[in-house]
Amino acid sequence: MSNINELQMWNDICADPRIKVRTEFFGIRTIAIYTQPQSIIDAETFEYDSQDGYRLLCILTAPRKELSKAIGDFRPKPITNGDYLLEVARSRDSRFAAFLLKQYQQQKYKAVTSTLIYENEEAKTICQMF
Repeated sequence: MSNINELQMWNDICADPRIKVRTEFFGIRTIAIYTQPQSIIDAETFEYDSQDGYRLLCILTAPRKELSKAIGDFRPKPITNGDYLLEVARSRDSRFAAFLLKQYQQQKYKAVTSTLIYENEEAKTICQMF
């Protein structure tokens, strides 16, 4: 589990009106909550090889109405020191999900997508990959 406020997409998540942010333990711990059903959002990062990373790029940039078709039976396999890094923030009920895909270029990860936010059925569909 990653600390949600350390994600590159943190500012985009905070700017979303559907997200409520609060701190606990004297400001040490930050919690983001998807306000529609009051579900806590957890953050994770995964690294992938170039093949799985490119496939994720194609899925994340596919038209929303073709999301299920783009995913198919694809289940990416995380590795250590991958060419792609995926930031994932998803609610525990899988009704909200945010993704930011980065590719390793010039000795650091650079974003190859903007922060992509999915809700309800779209979020549930895309969360099934993980």
